[in-house]
Amino acid sequence: MNKNIFREFSQQGRQILLYGADREEKMNTALENLSKLSEKYGTSFIKASVTRFSTVEDFTVDLFNKIHVQNLDLINGFTILEEELFKQNTVLVIDGMEEINNNIALREKLAELAKSMSDNSIYYENSYAKVIFIGTVNTAELLWNDVQSLKSRMATISI
Repeated sequence: MNKNIFREFSQQGRQILLYGADREEKMNTALENLSKLSEKYGTSFIKASVTRFSTVEDFTVDLFNKIHVQNLDLINGFTILEEELFKQNTVLVIDGMEEINNNIALREKLAELAKSMSDNSIYYENSYAKVIFIGTVNTAELLWNDVQSLKSRMATISI
């Protein structure tokens, strides 16, 4: 295991982008580090895949189901999602980010979620919840363009 990569995973409030050509290698790196994070800090994770057909609403409903939130609230969905991820000490892994390069609405919501989780991590001192994006080198630039202050809050790791 690469200790530098795990250091980024174990940093509270630090979001992560794993990028490179081989999707399987990126996911294996994520899973290896998530396993270590779970051993050390009791985290769990949920995986969400996005496609070019994904909508903000579909993504929100899917995650509400995965984290077992009963009251579906699409207006405050991402705020509720963030709070639940922190409370449940759960890492959100989003695979296929390159698929939504042209889906500005969903991409912006995800970038805002990551920024907000970085900012609010200080209120959850025992939680290592974060967002891990799996994408390509272009993913970082697009997310940073959507929410410029995310750049200092997100580690970009080439696999």
